[in-house]
Amino acid sequence: MSTPNLRAHLAQSFDPAERTLPAMLMHQAQRHGDKPLVSAGDDAWTHEMGVLVKTWDPYKHLATSHPGDNVHQDRKSEWFDFTSFQEWRRPIHGWMVEQRKKQESLGRVIPQTNEEYGYEDHYPRWSPVYPDGASADANRRAAWESHLRAGEKRCDAEE
Repeated sequence: MSTPNLRAHLAQSFDPAERTLPAMLMHQAQRHGDKPLVSAGDDAWTHEMGVLVKTWDPYKHLATSHPGDNVHQDRKSEWFDFTSFQEWRRPIHGWMVEQRKKQESLGRVIPQTNEEYGYEDHYPRWSPVYPDGASADANRRAAWESHLRAGEKRCDAEE
């Protein structure tokens, strides 16, 4: 369903008094029956809820999703204002450049954010950067690389 059609459908589906998270989740539960309401990588649900939340927000807040796997980004959708990655690799600089290029190739330039590049003083052994990237300094550097590259204008001389 296209975004304008989905917005119209959602506007008809919910009375303004029912535009609350509990009502929205109840609607989804009834619609999906005994299937899981939300599952990791459920792009259709993420899209539908993103459009719904964006449609109902009178203040026009920025909106995104925070997927467990970075491939599940609704990058082309109007409701999706910025990416929200969870990427722990080191160095992160080149990876963030690639994300920016991927976004540019879609014809819709939005900010690229890596909101979960590691946790201070928490270095799980499953992390792809353990043990070399497991330090407060490594996380500081990853934050700098992620946020410096994500919003800057293209500078081919550095790439």
